[in-house]
Amino acid sequence: SRDVDTLVVLATRDVFERSWCVGEVTVAYICKLKIVPIHFANFVLPTERSVQRLPEVLHIDHLIQNCLTIPKMQEAILHFAELQPLLVPEYLDESNFTAMAMSVYAGGATLGTRFRSSSATGSSDCSPDDRTNLLLVDNQKTEAVSAALILLRLLTLQLSSKPMMIPRMLPAAGKRVFPAPSTQQPVVLILFCTSGCFSSQDFVLGILQADNRKVKHMLPVVASADFQFPTHSFYQTLESTLATMGKASGYPLQGTELSPLVGAIFRKICRQLSPLASAEVLTVQADHILRSLMNWDGLELDQERSPGLRDALSGFLTHELWQRGCTSMEDGKPKAESTELWDSEAN
Repeated sequence: SRDVDTLVVLATRDVFERSWCVGEVTVAYICKLKIVPIHFANFVLPTERSVQRLPEVLHIDHLIQNCLTIPKMQEAILHFAELQPLLVPEYLDESNFTAMAMSVYAGGATLGTRFRSSSATGSSDCSPDDRTNLLLVDNQKTEAVSAALILLRLLTLQLSSKPMMIPRMLPAAGKRVFPAPSTQQPVVLILFCTSGCFSSQDFVLGILQADNRKVKHMLPVVASADFQFPTHSFYQTLESTLATMGKASGYPLQGTELSPLVGAIFRKICRQLSPLASAEVLTVQADHILRSLMNWDGLELDQERSPGLRDALSGFLTHELWQRGCTSMEDGKPKAESTELWDSEAN
């Protein structure tokens, strides 16, 4: 603590179930350091009752051996709960992560602010973007977004002379912009595969949106050791997710429409990213991913859609995107000039 002025705490759901996190916050409190809490969507504020159970839920013997007492830990956590936090939205993307980092670094963060992505405020993400390499990630999983940002930083370093090839992380479904297809440089969608991503409705919608926009080049990148590769149970979960979404929207999707598309994706080459690996390993893995992006002709899918199925999926997407914020409608479809989310030729 002698060389520290400020402690930034990324307050996720389990932060105070980690003994070392409790220890760091307690030391900062004792030393009267500035503490900046950043509350993620799943964080629950500690209460008098919950801190009383601290000795029951944590192994704190090693903290006590370092002269930290249980009453002082409880006092520090309750003090933390009273601090005005920075708030992270439910859906995470590159923009709001960067906004938080820059504000904290500059010391100009306004406490109580909920950081929003630029796509939600009408800046660059809402306008057409010429970059044709896109990255789809489970925006509701902090670990997934963090790992995706590691990949983007590594690719940015390697593509400093070719900035237009740096992938753009897609925001939540209602704010996504897909560039127009090009025969010279087709759109390539990197599917950032983490545990549970195919159970996320927003992630599944991203695949359907890309398919509706005739994105034919997709590169799966597995970034989680416990990611489940396509098996019978995998497709059952996937079809159940889509069937639930179709039922809620009133469109007759049985769930089997997505399985052939995902099967076609995983028949192509699959790359790996290990977020907890060394910098050297991560650099090599990022280089392999970059080589696949450069060799995009090997990523083309062979999955075709029947006109009837395209109609069903298009109607379903119209409903879902409207529910998620695309409120500018024309003839039952989002206006192409304002959202650029709709492929008028898809039908």
